[in-house]
Amino acid sequence: MEVLNSITELDQIAGPVHLAIGVFDGLHCGHQAVIRAAHQAADSCSKGGTVVVVTFDPHPIRVIAPGRAPRLLTSKRHKMALMTGQGIDRVLVVKFDEEFSKLTGQEFVERLHAVCRPLQT
Repeated sequence: MEVLNSITELDQIAGPVHLAIGVFDGLHCGHQAVIRAAHQAADSCSKGGTVVVVTFDPHPIRVIAPGRAPRLLTSKRHKMALMTGQGIDRVLVVKFDEEFSKLTGQEFVERLHAVCRPLQT
């Protein structure tokens, strides 16, 4: 499994990129459903595509409200092993720090969109 550490690295992936975004701690059935939806989108896309799971390290609550941070179900290393077992080829680990926490959701999506260009019809 290839681990990417910067949003800009998504630009190196040929073809459409289908993202599954979340913390994905533990990879429970809800997480698996999100990843499965990304795989289904890639499979049904006429141009194919690559599924990339986008996750955050550390857990966002550890930065935003450290006193309320949940105990993690898995370490980063174990999470990566679980993802490999799910057939995930690429994972983007976004460093969630104070600076990143100040981005709005719109700004985050715009950064992703800048490197994951939409399909041309």
